[in-house]
Amino acid sequence: MKIKFVITACIVVLSLIQSKAQTQDSIKTYNLPSVEVVARKNIQPSDKFSYGTNYESSLFNKNGFNTLRRGANYTQDLYVEGFKRSDIKVVIDGEQYHNACPNRMDVAASRINPLEMDYVDLSKSGSVNNSGIYGKIEYHR
Repeated sequence: MKIKFVITACIVVLSLIQSKAQTQDSIKTYNLPSVEVVARKNIQPSDKFSYGTNYESSLFNKNGFNTLRRGANYTQDLYVEGFKRSDIKVVIDGEQYHNACPNRMDVAASRINPLEMDYVDLSKSGSVNNSGIYGKIEYHR
């Protein structure tokens, strides 16, 4: 019985010594000046929009609308699922434009600057707003 008491007393004394050793902190505190982190997005040239001669191509090559460039200096012809030229009605600010030349060298889409457009309505139905045989392209500035 005395041995159990001595062992218990030793354990209690050792635990008290350990608890006092743990309360003493050896961590040093340093006060550093604040650091400001600024993040900037690096935009690769391929992610930028190109407003060159292919801007209209990227605008119309969607949902069945296609453009075909004939040579370097001519404007692009619009095709909508097989329909072309006068089959597609071109409206610029509420006014309908027709092709000026029979061989399509002066198409109606060449009369606008794509950078001045606010939005373009592309409809592929002939019954929408009396739009011609097959569809309408309406430019809004």
